[in-house]
Amino acid sequence: MGQSNISYGEPPPCSPLDEFNIRAHQDVIDAVDRAEISKAHGELIAVLRPEIQQKAIQGLRQSLLLPGVADLIRSIESLAVPLANAAFDKDDCRQCGYNSSNHQGQFKVTIKPGLCVNAECAAEKHQQALDQHKLQLGTKYRVIALQVASSSDVSSAAVGQDQHDECTGRCQKFGAVLTGKPGEPIQTQELVCTDIACHAEKIEAHRVSELQNFRTKVWKHAAKKHYLTLSDLQMRGVMIGLLASGWGPGNAVRSALGASEDQDLLSLLTQYMSAPQDQVMALTRMIVPGLIEAALPHQVGRLLQALGVQLHKHWVLTAKFLERLSIGEIDAICKDLRLAQSQGIVDSRATGDRKAYALAVGAVLTREVCMGYIPSVLRY
Repeated sequence: MGQSNISYGEPPPCSPLDEFNIRAHQDVIDAVDRAEISKAHGELIAVLRPEIQQKAIQGLRQSLLLPGVADLIRSIESLAVPLANAAFDKDDCRQCGYNSSNHQGQFKVTIKPGLCVNAECAAEKHQQALDQHKLQLGTKYRVIALQVASSSDVSSAAVGQDQHDECTGRCQKFGAVLTGKPGEPIQTQELVCTDIACHAEKIEAHRVSELQNFRTKVWKHAAKKHYLTLSDLQMRGVMIGLLASGWGPGNAVRSALGASEDQDLLSLLTQYMSAPQDQVMALTRMIVPGLIEAALPHQVGRLLQALGVQLHKHWVLTAKFLERLSIGEIDAICKDLRLAQSQGIVDSRATGDRKAYALAVGAVLTREVCMGYIPSVLRY
């Protein structure tokens, strides 16, 4: 058996026979005397708490096949608590009879050293250590959750800056999480959300917002690129139409034309049209892209429609874009493009892991497949 590098003291001098008779429950002694179990089985069971010894003997008597000694050792070790990395104070453990390091020399057959076979005591000590950590963190956070299975990042990258400020400023579910079962170090996660369901909603809201912002950027890029392909006459028509519709910062046009701030729009347009041709076109090429950049999303959408802009000439679907999408939105792309359902796609879709699904679908995308295609989430 492997040896531990940590010592928990020397056991008191005692012969294996004496220690067995002292430690073993009468049911265990009787089972050995009746040859229902071997002495090796009895010694392994004798180190457990009395009530556990009774249950063990009952279980062995009801079993159709007596487990081997090696199997019993593995079973006891799997339920024991490792002491080497335990978070609690182990001073009381050094001479404890439930510390397997003290079984060496007391019994002929033992489990490996460095284990506590009194899981109930170890759990109580671990809880005390958790409570102490909680007390220390209580001065920094409103909520400290103990042994939560999972927690969530509320960084600005995860939920957006506004929501991050809201979470860290006022939310009663924001704080720290302490994790780690008995026999393990206590791990502290700070600046986390302890309400998994609420956090998932905030993550999704931020994803949708980011997707909408991305769509607007694609629209504006396409509108500006398309605009610069128009003839001079068409450009001027767009310029006049935008200004007449109240688009953008009129002061930029006034400044470029040297007009006063109180000059009315009709007079401004007349001045624009009567300017020298080269000045008109220079202003047109300079001002309209700025107006588009400053426009609201619905305004850009209407402009794309009016100009008949074909988005696929200015944007191509890539695997990276899929990472922005929900599972349902990726499903729609798979359906539109009639992508073959490879095993990787099927398996990742079944797990419900959005990022894994995006990677699997992205792996089968080709430029030829994506050419001329615009996902519904980007269409105007």
